[in-house]
Amino acid sequence: MDMNFFVDIDGVGAAPSSQNVWMWTCDNNMPTQYDVWTITYKSNGFYKIKQKAGDVCLEVANASKEDDANVRVFEDNDSIAQEWSIEETDNGYIIKARCNGYVLDSYGAVVQNGSNLMTHTSNDGMNQRFLFIPADKNECPLSDGFYSIRCSADTSFCLDGSGTPANYKSGTNVGVYKQGGDVYRLTYQGNGWYMITESVSGLALDVDNSGLHNFSDRNRNVMLSTKNGGRNQLWRIQKNSDGFYTLFSKISGYCLDLYGNKTTNGANVSQHPYNGSPAQKWQISPESYTLTVDPNGGTYDGKTTAVAKSPKLISGTENWWHIGESGNAVKAGEDLTGYYNAKTGGTKVYNADGTCTNEGTYFKNKIYIYNGNLTVYARWSPKQYTVTFDANGGTKGTSLWTGSDGKLTELASAPVRSGYQFTGWFDTASGGTQIS
Repeated sequence: MDMNFFVDIDGVGAAPSSQNVWMWTCDNNMPTQYDVWTITYKSNGFYKIKQKAGDVCLEVANASKEDDANVRVFEDNDSIAQEWSIEETDNGYIIKARCNGYVLDSYGAVVQNGSNLMTHTSNDGMNQRFLFIPADKNECPLSDGFYSIRCSADTSFCLDGSGTPANYKSGTNVGVYKQGGDVYRLTYQGNGWYMITESVSGLALDVDNSGLHNFSDRNRNVMLSTKNGGRNQLWRIQKNSDGFYTLFSKISGYCLDLYGNKTTNGANVSQHPYNGSPAQKWQISPESYTLTVDPNGGTYDGKTTAVAKSPKLISGTENWWHIGESGNAVKAGEDLTGYYNAKTGGTKVYNADGTCTNEGTYFKNKIYIYNGNLTVYARWSPKQYTVTFDANGGTKGTSLWTGSDGKLTELASAPVRSGYQFTGWFDTASGGTQIS
């Protein structure tokens, strides 16, 4: 079976009746909407396979009972020529015609562009095996961010690589372990698909492609591998009514599955055809981190020491994007210039008004994207004041700013007034104290 080919209706657009059906390549992309099918169970043990964007169904031409009967699409008529059984095997699914009992087959035991589809005697050939890849929704149920992935049967068991994350290498096996567990970064790739990477190593959750039948094996292993942009590293995340999630592989349509639903340390994780069992349901929870604000010589929340905020930062959410909403740090005689990730130098994380800078390491589009706790330090600069020198009837009056120490570096130059002698600058128009 070549995973780069799909069941294709000849031509483009909503197909007319009697249009032929064959195999065609899609490389690393998904086929167009006109080659997406809606599978409907008919309650009699058979399925209708209908073009999603049209009104034609996959059928055996003329309901032929002959071996090697041609397969085409025809207007929906609910005949037995348009009814199929779908049988799970160890390597994909067999699609069998009700009208003649033969199975869907890529002619000549090959799969290539233009390979005709027909029904043929079952022979266990891979040209008679098919997979179903979800293509109906472009849902994005989870924001980009860092998450733990836990077993639905016992949420104390987490999806986890073998060994220590800092030592993970491409090919590291994935299982479940009690407590702890890896943190995974979910990144939405569009069209309903996510990339899932382990946060420390950056390795992607991957369906193993080694072996005879590659991705069609029903229990193909899942591991962590170097990112390659392939469909074996893309996952559709479906939220179930019970609050848990099911993950579908883009390469096979199979689900992330806890083998035997065993919640024991080291229990293996693989792909498996969808069955709706607890072994295929996962709790995906954003990781939460501590946000600490250090007033750095000032006060914050009435304290001169570092303050841990409650509730905690939650990855993938907007909470604490604006720490100024609960009041900013203050310091007598100095202005707040912002909050940084270090007492000196470092990166500015929050502006002086308490809003995040969206600098891309900690926050992006108000969303917390960093995998870890965050401590920010208030940064101060001495207040500056404007000193206005009024010529008081003369000329050359001016205004000067105080320096960083709050003092003037010099006085304004002497003003000029006809018939008068300048005696100095005072804090009132008459009398007062001389400024020096």
